[in-house]
Amino acid sequence: MIRFDPQSAPLLSLLAAWTRDPLLRATTLAILDTEVGVEVTREALQRALTETFPGQYSPLNIAKVARNAASSWTQSGHFSGYTKKVRCRVQPGSVAVTLALLLGYVSAWHGEQLFASPWCQLLDLTGPQARSLAAQAHREELLTMKAIGSVVEINFPRFNRFLEGFL
Repeated sequence: MIRFDPQSAPLLSLLAAWTRDPLLRATTLAILDTEVGVEVTREALQRALTETFPGQYSPLNIAKVARNAASSWTQSGHFSGYTKKVRCRVQPGSVAVTLALLLGYVSAWHGEQLFASPWCQLLDLTGPQARSLAAQAHREELLTMKAIGSVVEINFPRFNRFLEGFL
């Protein structure tokens, strides 16, 4: 039985939304390239959107999407503050890492490179940190991980029925 982890809910929501929403994805580098403790301005988010979608949206729509994206990043814990958005480091648990690894897996990331997938980067994890949390998820029976040196095999037996549609 998988235990409910309410602390992971905001990061699980972000991972799912980021996977499906190209507008949210377009703001990613503005977030991840900002050091912890530094303000992320609305202009930086708008610039990221304009560069990704040149000429596709009016300035009014870009501003609205930037506000919505800032709200999503705040809810996930990547920002703090109401008007001034300051970059924070998120603290994912094994449940969030399991979903990040699963999303990477179905997107053709495998082995050691799975720990460097964009989904693990969204969780502010380095490769070794992601690997350590994956080992914790293995101990909690959320996934199976076999590792010898840099050779890593990760499977998701709890999600086999779900994975049948992807693989």
